[in-house]
Amino acid sequence: MSNHVEPQTKTIVITWVEESRHQTVVRVPLDFDAEERDLADGLAELSSDGSQWLQRSQIEVSDAAEDDPTAEYFDPPRYDDQGVRA
Repeated sequence: MSNHVEPQTKTIVITWVEESRHQTVVRVPLDFDAEERDLADGLAELSSDGSQWLQRSQIEVSDAAEDDPTAEYFDPPRYDDQGVRA
């Protein structure tokens, strides 16, 4: 018989900024002029997003105004005493 106990939880809000770098190689018409094109939307339509790296920064944590029992459960890895992922 198992004595499974759900962990007690609270609701928090996490806000962060993501910076990423992408690069892709494509073929374009001979008369292609980048200044005349909607590159931002066009890049979103490519089959490859060209992702090279992603960095999350400016992470802020605050208590939520109200408890939300439907919020996703989140339990990220802990750091050890030296600040290294345990």
